[in-house]
Amino acid sequence: MSNFAIMNDMRKQEITVNAVPDRFCLRYLLWLGIIAPLFIVAMVLIAAAVTPGYSHLYRAVSTLGIVGIDIVPHPAVFNVSIIAYGLMMIAYAYGVYHLLGRNRDAKAIAILLIVHAVGILFVGIFHDEILYAGEVVSAEAIIHTTFAVASYFALLVLMCLFCIMTWRNSDWKGIIWFTSVIIIASLPLVGLFIFKEGRYLGLFQRVGYGVTLFWVFVFTLKLLWLSRKSPGDHAR
Repeated sequence: MSNFAIMNDMRKQEITVNAVPDRFCLRYLLWLGIIAPLFIVAMVLIAAAVTPGYSHLYRAVSTLGIVGIDIVPHPAVFNVSIIAYGLMMIAYAYGVYHLLGRNRDAKAIAILLIVHAVGILFVGIFHDEILYAGEVVSAEAIIHTTFAVASYFALLVLMCLFCIMTWRNSDWKGIIWFTSVIIIASLPLVGLFIFKEGRYLGLFQRVGYGVTLFWVFVFTLKLLWLSRKSPGDHAR
């Protein structure tokens, strides 16, 4: 059993690259935490660019994946991309689990990352819809929204749990404050979007969800930086 304990403030051991098994693929899974957020942002921009009249300010991102309507001529661009993002994040969660030592804390973080990833993956399988007066929300749209909300809150719970796990660890002090700001900034905006309060729902969603993706990006950079602090021959 690995004695690596980044999340255990009682042991204060530094992350080492050797916490990741000596297999090529596992060493590079962590980079998906940088690639996946950049990828999905880029693909949303591309999907919006090929959707005539689409507004980032007023329209939800999921509108880009609605199937069977003329105003969204290329829904596969968004849907395939969001599924790919989910798969990348599942692989990333596996890499994080190994880097953090395969202990209880690492397992909790990995599980929440997987819940986030699976939720996003199903957002690409079950699609949203545009409702007109007198229409009733379809079962598929309800499933879509449920997975989207679950995915977001899994990441939010992960951030809260991360703060609790590391609040006495000096290596993570700056990231803890950063995480707190992200949570405070994200939750009200996503709340406004979910309850459809205000005019700029697309903007609320993008900023509210976007800052959580930025957190994954920064968290991964920190992991990679800490993994380089100790030489590889310090494995235990």
